[in-house]
Amino acid sequence: ADEVWVNGRPYRGRLEVTRTGPAFRVVNLLSVEDYLRGVLQMETSDTWPEQALKAQAVISRTYALRNRGRHGRQGYDFCREPHCQTYGGAQAERRLTDAAVDATRGEVLVDRKHRLVGAVYHSTCGGSTESAENVWERGGQSYLVPVSCKWCRGSPHYTWMAKVSNELVTRSLEAGGVHVGTVRALGILSHTPSGRVYRVRVYGDRATVDLKANAFRNLVDPRLIRSTFWSGLSKRGNVWQIHGRGWGHGVGLCQWGMRSLADKSMNYGQILRYYYRGVSIDDYRE
Repeated sequence: ADEVWVNGRPYRGRLEVTRTGPAFRVVNLLSVEDYLRGVLQMETSDTWPEQALKAQAVISRTYALRNRGRHGRQGYDFCREPHCQTYGGAQAERRLTDAAVDATRGEVLVDRKHRLVGAVYHSTCGGSTESAENVWERGGQSYLVPVSCKWCRGSPHYTWMAKVSNELVTRSLEAGGVHVGTVRALGILSHTPSGRVYRVRVYGDRATVDLKANAFRNLVDPRLIRSTFWSGLSKRGNVWQIHGRGWGHGVGLCQWGMRSLADKSMNYGQILRYYYRGVSIDDYRE
């Protein structure tokens, strides 16, 4: 058998087990292509069109190769959580997602200088993707610019309403090092050209602080506040109500848009060049 088992789950490749105090750290050592077989079904679905799965294979491969060593201090490259790409091991493999990995073997996205691009992606953009520099401190890549996307309307996350208790906002900001005391009010200071909230002002009983909206979202609860594409912010009693569109940071490729474009018979190269501007597909060589 070419699989090893941990906690009842099968994995490809080898395992490296290290004792860390009372527990063990288990690291799965495997090739990039085998890793992708455990990622694709977790990040998309084998019910999606073939060209969408191929596009996801290329960006997941590019992302993995560019971000190797992300957890280097802990002694491995990636964790299995969404912020690194969700990884499910061999039990996440499906025939059609495996086929997309095989059909694009070694293919990556590169910029005009043939460097691996930061192939970031998200579930649903809500009508327009966002410039990287409006979301992260180290943004500004020429290929991560806003593009209009009217194809993700079929996403179950296209519109949403979050109910966020004031206590959660207060507690989360304090835990994240933003010391304003008890939150008294929230205000929207500015928007990005694509329509997302850019900066929010938090009024506390001890201090007032301005934050990038994406930082605020990540501190409070990014699963609850699904994006910074807010259409309304109000307070009822002790609960903030945020109406919004889309799910994720909004930068790079919109996966539900990718799915619709593939349904409209766009091939994976065309889809990738739509969401990442000025890039090309190349074979990866060490």
